Amino acid sequence: MSVLRAYGILDTPTNERFDAVVRLAARLCEMPIAMIGLVDADRLWFKARYGDAIQEVPRSEAFSDHALSSGEDFIEVPDLRADERFCHHTAVTEGHCLYYAAVVLRTPDGIPLGTLAVSDAVPRQLTAYQIDALRSLARQVESLLDEHRSTSAPLPGPLASRAALLQGMAASGVATALLDGEGRYSWWSDECAERLGWTAVDVLGRRPQDFLYDEADEVGAGESPLRLRVDHRWHGRRRILHADGTRLEVEAFALALRDADGEVEAYLTGMVASELPPPSSQVGLVESVLVRSEDAVLLCDGRLAGEGPTIAYANPAACA
Repeated sequence: MSVLRAYGILDTPTNERFDAVVRLAARLCEMPIAMIGLVDADRLWFKARYGDAIQEVPRSEAFSDHALSSGEDFIEVPDLRADERFCHHTAVTEGHCLYYAAVVLRTPDGIPLGTLAVSDAVPRQLTAYQIDALRSLARQVESLLDEHRSTSAPLPGPLASRAALLQGMAASGVATALLDGEGRYSWWSDECAERLGWTAVDVLGRRPQDFLYDEADEVGAGESPLRLRVDHRWHGRRRILHADGTRLEVEAFALALRDADGEVEAYLTGMVASELPPPSSQVGLVESVLVRSEDAVLLCDGRLAGEGPTIAYANPAACA
């Protein structure tokens, strides 16, 4: 279920592109009902549905589980009353649904997410042409799901509480992302996708050194992962690669985000333009980024005063 939730698609408003697919599926298959159903923990939620207004059904009443567990990409049941997997379902016993066919929707890695399905209140059977058409429409749905994930990837798990920090950074022109404890991307912002050309689908689960770092940048490419592992923070200039192969120079940083027990749960990374703003502008940038953060943050100027560095800035959370 975590894979589906990573798409950020559940409980989203209707979308004409998904609605158009189910309308076309119904017409091509000559069926009164067509639907895009996504299998959540305890329900089947419909991203789009043609023929009625049902938004979700309990998973125990959903046909999609049988499609996903069949091991096949396509399932067709001409008469649900004659199939022991379906005959006990309420929709069948009450005569509302007697025919069902579905194509399984999968991630690029082959993990099942749900189905594109058609149904009728009378026994039916699709032609070979209609089955091919339904398969083609299912591939279109998968592309739409991947596109949605690339533009609206949600924050993973407990890190959703960091949303204010990340939103503030985005508003300040900082392209942000999150790395998990193994150094693999677990969240990729819209700003990163727009400026670097890599979508969330391209990067999630991958390490930056596998595709983003410019191999010619020998100092930066070797220093940042090492410093991040040892010191849990890093800041400096980097040369990275745009998705189109263009080399970019950026001012980048990375720092550890810790849970309530002090354990590192993720690393926050950010990139801004290589030309740094003047000092007065930097203060404004820092304040706009950190003022809404729930994390206590102290910025030190690096000069020693007595036994420690001088604190140059403390955000509201640090003063609380």
